[in-house]
Amino acid sequence: MNRKERNWGCRYQEIYIHDFKSLILENEVLRVTLILDKGCEIVEFNYKRMDLDFVWRLPNSLGSLRNYVKNFNDDLVLTDYYTGGWFEAFPSGGFKGEYFGAQLPIYGESCYLPWDYQIVKDDEKEVIVKVFCRMIRSPFYIEKNIIIGSDEPVLLIEESITNLSKQRINFNIGYHPNFGSNFIDYDLEFNIPPAEIEILWSCENSRFDLGEKGKWPFLKDRDGRNIDLRTIPGKNSRISEIISLKGLKNGYIEIKNRDKNINLMTTFDKKIFKNAILWIVRNGDSGYPRYGSTNVVCVFPKSNHYIEDDDISRHKDYIEIDPDETIKTWIKYEVT
Repeated sequence: MNRKERNWGCRYQEIYIHDFKSLILENEVLRVTLILDKGCEIVEFNYKRMDLDFVWRLPNSLGSLRNYVKNFNDDLVLTDYYTGGWFEAFPSGGFKGEYFGAQLPIYGESCYLPWDYQIVKDDEKEVIVKVFCRMIRSPFYIEKNIIIGSDEPVLLIEESITNLSKQRINFNIGYHPNFGSNFIDYDLEFNIPPAEIEILWSCENSRFDLGEKGKWPFLKDRDGRNIDLRTIPGKNSRISEIISLKGLKNGYIEIKNRDKNINLMTTFDKKIFKNAILWIVRNGDSGYPRYGSTNVVCVFPKSNHYIEDDDISRHKDYIEIDPDETIKTWIKYEVT
């Protein structure tokens, strides 16, 4: 029996974008588009009252990927297969490496695989969609309840991770929301709880040396100046940097847009997401993949601190899970 469709209140719609199965979740103030066939990636998070889409999108469209063949052994598969959006990193929290005898690409495999869905609740007051996926190279099954409520600019994701194997294994997880020009090309400020700062990656266009440490929000730059990291450099600053935050005291990170008087608050399960990365590129990249045209700010809550797989293994910087065990977690995005 065909369901009764609504064009008011909370609603959903299955669509195809360049042959990728997708899902639109919508209420009076928020529209969210998920590419189910591409890691359940969020490619639209639009605050309708201002027609403000927070998501970073790239010039190349999904249409360019219709015949792309993913190779998990290719170091460049993430950037080749990326057109902009917010994705989940799982079960690897590092750049790439071996996982119990299998080679995984950067950030694992969940962001590359197609996901299925079922509608759990469908009425004008609330829509709940269950999305689910069985990993290929790691023995995990993931379910997420994605929830929107009437007249609320809020997206809640409740996640269950199940170890299908008969051995104790480990994983890392992170949510990688990339914010684009519509939101970041203004006067921005981070609101982040106390944490330790460590520079685990650096390049010639970073303000900070590799290994530099401090306490949020201050860190010394290459000239010895004390930089207040709450202020985000502007779009013409030509920087490229990754700032690692260890041991967040509380489970929230907020980006404030003072020009537009609007904020994006991310709250999350502090037991799982203990750390975070700030990825800030203001056209300070060069060469592959975007040749100096990257303009993005990313706030990346994650379970692990280290980003190289050897460091993750040496420091046991991961979450262990028993055979047949299920671990639950959650994350929420809210416009304020």
